Amino acid sequence: MPPEWRATMKLQIESIDRAERYPPSTWVEVDFFPSREPLSGTLRPFPNKTLNLKLATLTFQFDGDTKVRQVYMHLVQGFFFSLVFRPAEKLVSKRTDIAISSVVFHDDPMRPCSSLNVFFGTYRPVPDTDWIERLKSKYVQPNVLGAKTPDDVNLLLSRFSIALPDDYVDVLRVCDGFSAGKVTVLGAGDLHKSPQDPGDIVVLATYPGGFIGIREGDISGELFYCSNDGKAPVSAGVSFRSALESWMQVHA
Repeated sequence: MPPEWRATMKLQIESIDRAERYPPSTWVEVDFFPSREPLSGTLRPFPNKTLNLKLATLTFQFDGDTKVRQVYMHLVQGFFFSLVFRPAEKLVSKRTDIAISSVVFHDDPMRPCSSLNVFFGTYRPVPDTDWIERLKSKYVQPNVLGAKTPDDVNLLLSRFSIALPDDYVDVLRVCDGFSAGKVTVLGAGDLHKSPQDPGDIVVLATYPGGFIGIREGDISGELFYCSNDGKAPVSAGVSFRSALESWMQVHA
């Protein structure tokens, strides 16, 4: 780490007095909690206070190991909080011969906010929502969730480093997701990552056998059709509306 990162991280790590592993059977994730009395009152957050910031990916191995092992380092609101292991950590927790082969930093914790994180208020001021109402009107009883407040949406979106399509954000202005026919458009709180080579994809909508998503860390806004059976993602353009309607025209 650069020296200015290292000083803050050192204080944060030295303040930790408790760790919890999840799930207990495999230890995929380890969360760290600071003392209630920070060292000499000097503990401070990084300027980048994103709700959940994926700071770095470390690739490692140990003697006789043939698997590619990685651990993701996360900050929560500016504080070091978790290590997420792929595969799970329990089998290697007592190894003393671990060798790190690469470290990739995904963002700068010293910047006040990520250049990739996008917020509700930065999108076009006059949203196009007619297409959403037309889509929902095709179904007698669509399952529609009430829209969240802009502040709540901002906080939920900040979990990811993505540039969302304007027309998906238009959905969030109208409702917090809906189900119509075979498709479910996820609300801000239901967005989640799915491992897809060569990196995670954030799921925006699901349908039988797959989903529409956007690659974590991508600022282009390109969408992908993804299959649940492990096939390579296929580009779906940059319009969420077009990607969704195209799929429904073929499969609905």
